[in-house]
Amino acid sequence: MSMVKKHLLVATIVLTSIGGVLYGAYLLKDVLGTPVDKAIGTVFLFLLTVNAVFNISGCYYYLKSFGAIRGYKKPELKSTPPVAVVLPFRNEAPGIVERTLASLKNLEYPGKISYYVIDNSSKPDAKVREFCKREKMIYKYLENPAKLKSYALNAALPEIKEEFLAIFDADDVLTDPNLLLDVMGHFDEDETLASVQTHKEYAPGGLFANTVNSYYSFFYKFIQPVRNLHKSGMFCGSVGVVRKSVVQKIDGFPASPTEDTAFSFYADLIGHGGIFVPKRYAYGEPIESFSTFVAQQWRYTVGNSWLIRTYLKNLFRIPLKKQLHYSTQVFSFMYLSYLFILYAVITLFFVITNLSVIVFYQSLVIPEMARFVALSYLIAVVGMTVVGAQLYFGSYKVGLMVLFINFSVAIKRAKAVIAAVFNLPTKFVMTRQHAHTLTHMEALKLTYIETTFAAILLFFSVLSFLSLDMIGGFWLFWYGWLFSSSIIFAYSTDVNRKGAVAAQA
Repeated sequence: MSMVKKHLLVATIVLTSIGGVLYGAYLLKDVLGTPVDKAIGTVFLFLLTVNAVFNISGCYYYLKSFGAIRGYKKPELKSTPPVAVVLPFRNEAPGIVERTLASLKNLEYPGKISYYVIDNSSKPDAKVREFCKREKMIYKYLENPAKLKSYALNAALPEIKEEFLAIFDADDVLTDPNLLLDVMGHFDEDETLASVQTHKEYAPGGLFANTVNSYYSFFYKFIQPVRNLHKSGMFCGSVGVVRKSVVQKIDGFPASPTEDTAFSFYADLIGHGGIFVPKRYAYGEPIESFSTFVAQQWRYTVGNSWLIRTYLKNLFRIPLKKQLHYSTQVFSFMYLSYLFILYAVITLFFVITNLSVIVFYQSLVIPEMARFVALSYLIAVVGMTVVGAQLYFGSYKVGLMVLFINFSVAIKRAKAVIAAVFNLPTKFVMTRQHAHTLTHMEALKLTYIETTFAAILLFFSVLSFLSLDMIGGFWLFWYGWLFSSSIIFAYSTDVNRKGAVAAQA
């Protein structure tokens, strides 16, 4: 995308976001009269303001990231300390771990490399154990294993003598053997550095898998490069290197479903930041199953939400230049769930109580220009989605799929935030299970809240159109369709696709 198009897209997003806030303020000040109306209007204005703040922050990351990536320079490798390649896994499908380990044997590095394979499965994997014995790798099986990855890593730490740990997941197949040659120089440049993370990416797959890959690419293409400018690059659990002494300073990897995120945050609090390298060195197994994606989003949301209290408690210890990174990190999952849900609920409330925007116009004789502003805002929001998809992804289909997949897990994320904030008991699926398909009833069980909500929105959208409330009807139809993507994805990837992986949160 040319810089002119990038700036035009950003300008449109910013102006539309600000315009939405102004319109919400106008409704609250000059249109809404009863106490109930004003209460709903206040919530609506708050949502528009939050949306504007996150949109503008996103635009900042989007524009800043291009210069950050271009400005990255690979450091000179001045020393070659021993490196421990660590691969923890749990109940992986046959052959995946061996394939990854075989690829990791190709790592180019003049220093000594030791391999540690931590089996956290329900029972020892005999084939992996034999592979490790044959390849002279250290194999460790954990009795009565917990399901958190941090447990496996911490259990292995006492046996690892090396200061630097290159950590990989079971499906991270190496595609570029120069990883250590390229990243270890960062530790030479900065003795306080806690970690170096590279660009993680999944291998190409079907449309759903490629959509998941594009969805996660926002973080690595826009967020990480800008965080890197302030030495706040986040360690993301694999295809990266961490300094063991820093791990020990914070008493091991935190007991969290996102031990990597928590490690980065705690390490940065004590002066040990992270670096991000904008290059891919390995491919992960493509995410072809919606239920696997749901399990991931559940873990990520709970783990990040657990950090909210820690963030607020240490608010004044975090330098101003890093505040944006950590505030958007810990609150982003709330934004990506509750904002979308509440927008739909408020629209539904207006329609049900016959207080939609168009009714306001008719009953209160709002000027024609105000009606034009409301309709323009609606068109701009939908238009930005379509145009932005084409400009960024080069494809309307993939761009719209990313929008749908975001809405498909909004309610799941909202539930995860509640579970985290109130410390409710919760279960995690830490790895993909053996391949199988879901039944129709299992798919409905996985998505019953989203499906019910979508059906309600679509039902009232029809009533709105019949009552000639075109704006309210369109909004409800739009949200109903977005939330129905949950059941559509479940059926298309877990019910109808043979060999789909099921991992229900």
